[in-house]
This record gives sequence, structure tokens and C-alpha cells, in this order.
Amino acid sequence: MQTRLPTGNTNLDKLQPVVLCGGQSTRMGMDKGLIKPKDITWVQQSVELLSAITVPVLISVNPQQVSTYKTAMPSGQLIADDPLLIIAGPLHGILSIHLQFPDLDLLVLACDMPMMNQEVLSLLTAQYQHHREFEAFVFR
Repeated sequence: MQTRLPTGNTNLDKLQPVVLCGGQSTRMGMDKGLIKPKDITWVQQSVELLSAITVPVLISVNPQQVSTYKTAMPSGQLIADDPLLIIAGPLHGILSIHLQFPDLDLLVLACDMPMMNQEVLSLLTAQYQHHREFEAFVFR
């Protein structure tokens, strides 16, 4: 069982940021999280964005990606998809993390969203802080 580090921000203590990287990337032809168009990879860019809100940021990967991602990211941040779950796609990563951290609320960002910005994430977290009675928030 993983332990959660304190965030220092009591309004966001239950919010767990997650970057989803566990896709097969078959259409892309390479691991999307490790694409490096500039100075950093897409996964590193996503982690930096989410770290501005609260830390630590977890990275959801499929079991085949663990060794590769350990060279690029701190291994304590990596959560491999649970092989006992008979599901696929992003839900596999989300549910795998939820099973390890059932009392936390997940802020999920796919690694292949390089145009995401801090303004959108701040808007989502502000809504989360002010409307804790809601089950989900989706930006569109």
C-alpha cells in the first residue's frame, strides 16, 4: 500500500493529481508520455503543471512501461495498472490508482495533452474547493 505525502494545503489535502501514461500508443508509434518536442517530455510537462496545484503527482503506467519510466521519473510516483482488473483504456489506470487510494479525489490529466495550461487546472481546482458536494468536475 502506498502512503500519501502531506500537501501542506489543507484545502486540497484530499486531491491526488494523476498523469495517465498507460496507453499502448499504437497509432502514435511511440510512447506518448516520452515524446520530447522541446526540453522536457510530455509526462514531465504534465507533472510540472499538476505539481503547481499539489504534490506528489502520481503517474499511471501499464506494467510494460515501468522500467522505462523509472529512468525518466521518480519510481515512487509510478503506479502500474492492476493486472487483475479486466478493463482497458484510461479507466484501467484510474481504477488502479483509486484502489490504492480510495479516500482521495483524483485530478486526472492525460499525458498527451501538451496544450493544457495552469489556468484551466486552477479553474478546476477552484471549483473542487468550493463545491465539495459534487462527485466529478469536467472541463469542456
